[in-house]
Amino acid sequence: MTNKERIEELERENRKLKEDNKDYETQFNYYLSLIKEKPETAQAIEELIRPYVAQLKEKTARIDMLERKNAFADKEIERLKEAHSYISDLHNNLYNEYQKKVDELKTIQSIQNQEDEEIKKLKQEIERLKQEPRINITKYNRHGCKHTRLYQIWCGMKNRCYSLNNPSYKYYGARGITICDDWRNDFSTFKEWAETNGYEENLTIDRIDNNGNYEPSNCRWITMGEQVTHQRNTKMIDIDNENLSLRELAEKYHINKNTLYYRIIRNAWSMEKALQPKMRGV
Repeated sequence: MTNKERIEELERENRKLKEDNKDYETQFNYYLSLIKEKPETAQAIEELIRPYVAQLKEKTARIDMLERKNAFADKEIERLKEAHSYISDLHNNLYNEYQKKVDELKTIQSIQNQEDEEIKKLKQEIERLKQEPRINITKYNRHGCKHTRLYQIWCGMKNRCYSLNNPSYKYYGARGITICDDWRNDFSTFKEWAETNGYEENLTIDRIDNNGNYEPSNCRWITMGEQVTHQRNTKMIDIDNENLSLRELAEKYHINKNTLYYRIIRNAWSMEKALQPKMRGV
């Protein structure tokens, strides 16, 4: 039997006792009025109503007990309400914590999905790179090109632009200088261009634009002397937040270009000293 059912039963019993008690009180009052009217009948009536008095006392005691039980039941109800409120709050807190964990898991899942997407893209890029044509060095070796000067020039270009261990990489690859795909992937294409554009054994490859790439439109064959002159003219120097060639620096400070070359390149003077007016012997 639940607390609610027990309370309802006590209330029904209490109502019944009060109704019975009311009947006893009515009967008792009737006999009491008879005694007042006819005192000589008092003893007989007293004997007659004694059982009613006893039952009335018993019922009254029973009513008192039920009222105490009702009071206890009311306290129990209040305690249960407090317990229910506590449990309800606890449930809400647990639900909020659960919802927070769900949101955190969703965020983690979203990050995981992004990482999976990045990994997928990286794998696709790796597969794409695997499919790119590779240089078949053995083919050139079979054709007797490996030991030719032109082949060494081709290898030198690639090393300067793509080999991090090459001493000249910082002047080429690190500056973003690259080789066009046709030349980089196929020596025979480079060889064909060289032979149809004036290549001779005493010439070197030169980039017309010192900041440009190795490609047909930016390359030519020149002598070593011309190469040195070109390098002197295109040597880039950082000064006062400007990046100037040796020629531009000479024009700006009105100093002979060759003088600047010997001061800065050959003698490694400081920039402040090198830009002084012409000195004795330099």
